Amino acid sequence: MPELGEASGDPGAKTSALRAAILVRGIAIESVDDLDGALGTSKGCVRLLNGLSPATEFTTLVHEYAHELLHRADDRPASRDTRELEAEAVAFVGGGAVGLDTSDASRDYIHLYRGDREALSGSLNRIQRAASMILNAIGGIG
Repeated sequence: MPELGEASGDPGAKTSALRAAILVRGIAIESVDDLDGALGTSKGCVRLLNGLSPATEFTTLVHEYAHELLHRADDRPASRDTRELEAEAVAFVGGGAVGLDTSDASRDYIHLYRGDREALSGSLNRIQRAASMILNAIGGIG
């Protein structure tokens, strides 16, 4: 399998603000040395791989937080592909809003889960809602 792109840039203090927003919602964050190839996971607790670059740490936290916001309720999409597409689209928006270059990483990840224009369009309201909640929680953009 080809290597996936990686986010780049520096989110600065936005990572601390994001961590605080996650914790305020009662979601624990754990740092671990191995996640079986994943950068992060979420199941009521966000687990994050140690040693990530600042940009990848931020976008992975956004991705996993999006899962917590979007995929723990009754309206959770049945398809894992849709859930991953939604979480990564939120990470793309969040990363871009704080000045990170996430285009290659998000594009590759979304394609990995069969994301296309139609799938994104079908989830656009959910993506926008989660991205807005996260950006508001971390103090907006910039």
